Amino acid sequence: MNEQFSTILKSCSIQSTNSGTYSDSFLQTKTSPIISSFTPITSEKLADVLSTSDSEYETVIKTSIETFKKWSIYPAPKRGEVIIDIAQAIRKNKKEL
Repeated sequence: MNEQFSTILKSCSIQSTNSGTYSDSFLQTKTSPIISSFTPITSEKLADVLSTSDSEYETVIKTSIETFKKWSIYPAPKRGEVIIDIAQAIRKNKKEL
């Protein structure tokens, strides 16, 4: 793989095979079908992503409901600070993203 692609993927913690499901943490299911990702620039394979099963979707939905309840407790100004922090992190890593 191109060294530039490899450096960017490593900086984003992208492995050769990655979970495609996040629910407070990445769910690691080895039985899900794999989706391969390729760069349109050179057609090189970048990485594989494990797809999400029905039961994993159920986990994500349940966790999302609980997370929403917790997030809703925080006052709007505090939630705004978190969003600003996320925006700053994105700007800082804009080139890699």
